Amino acid sequence: HRSSMHRSLVHRFGPEAIAQVHDAVVRFHPPESPAELYRDSFRTEFELARLARLFPDHAKLEHRFFAPDSSVRGCLSAVARAGFGAAAYLALEHGMRATARHRILHERASPKQWHGRGQDHHAA
Repeated sequence: HRSSMHRSLVHRFGPEAIAQVHDAVVRFHPPESPAELYRDSFRTEFELARLARLFPDHAKLEHRFFAPDSSVRGCLSAVARAGFGAAAYLALEHGMRATARHRILHERASPKQWHGRGQDHHAA
């Protein structure tokens, strides 16, 4: 799936658009509260909407390859693979992302409200 995205980026921006860093350190810090989970969900949906406006081809690929499977079958599969805790987390995340999409599309909400001192947990 990722190879389609890579081909699209390389086609549009050239081979320098993709870099592989073998010694990169990637850390995941799970959200510490429901509010932080919502901020993360909102930011993800906001950036995906922005990318969709800038790169319509990206939106098609995002939906086709990376959109979460929220069907009943997909949810039951998540329960079978990872248990009820993981499935509950996925359901919560889907709900928060749907709420964020609604606020972005209908209320024109933006992440600016979280850029105050101590509010942007992504800042170093």
